[in-house]
Amino acid sequence: MPSGATTKMSSGLHWRIVAPSGAVNRERVERTIQLLKAGGHRVSLGEHMGASFHALGFAGRDAERASDLMEALADPDVDVVVAARGGYGAMRILDKVNWDQVGRLAPKPVVGFSDITALHLALGRIGWPTIHGPNAESDWSQTPTRDSLFRLLNGHRGPINPYPLTLLDGDPGSMTASWCGGNLTLVASLMGTAHEPDWTRRVLYLEEVNEAPYRIDRMLVQLRLAGVFEKVQGVVFGDLRLPSGEGSDVVVQDILKEVGATHHIPVWWGLPSGHSEPIWSLPLGRPLSIDDQGWVTSND
Repeated sequence: MPSGATTKMSSGLHWRIVAPSGAVNRERVERTIQLLKAGGHRVSLGEHMGASFHALGFAGRDAERASDLMEALADPDVDVVVAARGGYGAMRILDKVNWDQVGRLAPKPVVGFSDITALHLALGRIGWPTIHGPNAESDWSQTPTRDSLFRLLNGHRGPINPYPLTLLDGDPGSMTASWCGGNLTLVASLMGTAHEPDWTRRVLYLEEVNEAPYRIDRMLVQLRLAGVFEKVQGVVFGDLRLPSGEGSDVVVQDILKEVGATHHIPVWWGLPSGHSEPIWSLPLGRPLSIDDQGWVTSND
């Protein structure tokens, strides 16, 4: 975390909520705002967060959403940037952001999941660590969701998963590496773009919601054909919610076992950082260790 973030926790952080993707449910966001304020924190909003634009339901025009993000990243008074929600739209603003300028800024935590994976990957490419964690529309009243994020903001060192990962295939030995990834659909969508990160020696983290197993397999094949599995040290599929009637997790686990066996890399299952609640926050772009029992530990 950036210098000073830990000491400022006791007196409260300044949170900026922005909406890089879909139009916002203000009632849900307001619940999170009130919870943060009750904890002694300041909250401000992106200028266009209340907007709605386009038949696809974005929270404002692409340029407006990009401007709100840039302002939040550049404002030295803002300590934490959190996405209002996911949905769709974040990758549409990537070419509207001045990444050279962002790269000259002091990094600060950027929090979110789902469609916000586009920002995790783009920021990770320029060396910003981020947090795969709750959006402002998530239910922050759930203690694990709230406490998991605040522990990371406080510089937590130690286990970050509530229960050990299950090893699906590969060597159960321990591993320390920087993690990168997020929602599988977004990871696959950004392959071959200027915002695809360097996967070398990383652990690839994935989660998905409402995608049939054959579509998950197709996206994993896309990663295979792009050479991702030849570069990463391992894969963690953390959170999965299949559509109704699409079978069980076992089908996807079998697909992942094939990935591990084919590429001779360990593949783990089961870190609840994604669309299921409560949401355990996961630091991306920082070294994490996985021991031979499946516990993930932050040492940075």
